[in-house]
Amino acid sequence: MHMKQPRTRVEMPSQVSSAVGLFDRFSGWAAGLVSRAPFFAFCLLLVLVWLIQGAAIVVATGSFHKFLDATYQLEINTTTTIITFLMVALLQNSQTRESQATQHKLNAIADGVADLMEHLSDRHDDVALKRDVHELRCAVGLESRESTTHNGPPLSGTAHDHRHLTRVGTAMDNTLYERLGGAFAIAAVIDHFSDALLNNAVVGQKSENPALRDWHTNNLGRLAGLKFMRTLWVCNVAGGPFQYTATQEGSTPLGLEEAHRRLRISPDEFDEVAAELGRTLDFVNVPAQEKADVLAAFAAHKDEVTQGSNAVPGPAAVLA
Repeated sequence: MHMKQPRTRVEMPSQVSSAVGLFDRFSGWAAGLVSRAPFFAFCLLLVLVWLIQGAAIVVATGSFHKFLDATYQLEINTTTTIITFLMVALLQNSQTRESQATQHKLNAIADGVADLMEHLSDRHDDVALKRDVHELRCAVGLESRESTTHNGPPLSGTAHDHRHLTRVGTAMDNTLYERLGGAFAIAAVIDHFSDALLNNAVVGQKSENPALRDWHTNNLGRLAGLKFMRTLWVCNVAGGPFQYTATQEGSTPLGLEEAHRRLRISPDEFDEVAAELGRTLDFVNVPAQEKADVLAAFAAHKDEVTQGSNAVPGPAAVLA
């Protein structure tokens, strides 16, 4: 005896069968028909015919009570009830299929977004993001598990906003050092940034500033150490667990005026270095908020770095 295979529960669009049953086709056709003006005109015509017939009966009999007779009223009531009853079944089929199709599309979107968020959470080790990934995974196929008996109503707007703000607040409480990905991620940024400065036409080996041109040409043996010092400085400024000590201390422990005085860096040259840093942050896909924070921390030392721009040229100093 051949046993009919049970239907598989469908969650994703790729699992939906392309076979459409005869009743489904008819329901789709009927739903399209009743939503158009000709069907409304037919219904209106049906009522008008009934009214005209009733008016003729009143004129012929001379009594309005014939129009209100239960038998005559039963004709229109029965006709409209039968049409409505059939339409409900047909339209319910069409609405159910549309609802299922919408749910399958939402499942696909939730699954795809969860994959992207999971990739980001693995890169940044973001606990809140991983929690959201888990919620999206749970959302796939949720319609088959939803129950009005065992589940309470959705959170109110106020409660939802509070949860959202709590997550945002937690993320913003993290230090810039943590949001940048820690020492290794910062070191990668500094490595790319330092190499890019060498080839920069304004501040690199072809700079019109002789001090900068000399340093980027004749002091490359010290570049590895400079990258290390720059990494320490950024880690310190960003709130990391590292202590930066300047080779030539300025007005503050993080001050840079003495270390850069003899390089005679102008405000325009400083801005070009900042622009190069911005391009590096874009190259390594640093998020907009973190990029803005890094550039703001860098710009805060512009006056210190450019103090020597009017000084008498001297031997190049170490960029530390």
